Amino acid sequence: MDNITVHAMQRAEGRLRAAGLDPAKVAAKGAAIAAATRGHWDSVAVMMTTLPSTAGDDRDDIMSRESNGDEVWCVCRQGRLVTVMFRRSEQPKRPDCFEIDRVLRMTK
Repeated sequence: MDNITVHAMQRAEGRLRAAGLDPAKVAAKGAAIAAATRGHWDSVAVMMTTLPSTAGDDRDDIMSRESNGDEVWCVCRQGRLVTVMFRRSEQPKRPDCFEIDRVLRMTK
């Protein structure tokens, strides 16, 4: 897809597979959201899913972990998926925390 940055795909590939998620599917959903929100907001952050505590990097030394986040977020700007990131569920979810216009949440 042409509305996914190289950085977003690198972040998805590097982190989501280890957490048991399909990076291509998450990136495709993020890109679809980016396209759908274009023209409504300049930038959005979307919580895609919450991971089980057993997913991801669980090394004993928390400082050497890639991430200790349990939520998967996609950040979209100007109709493009620009990054995929993990965040801890206890972190605030206000737009200013992501430096974006709007925070969205995936629903089933």
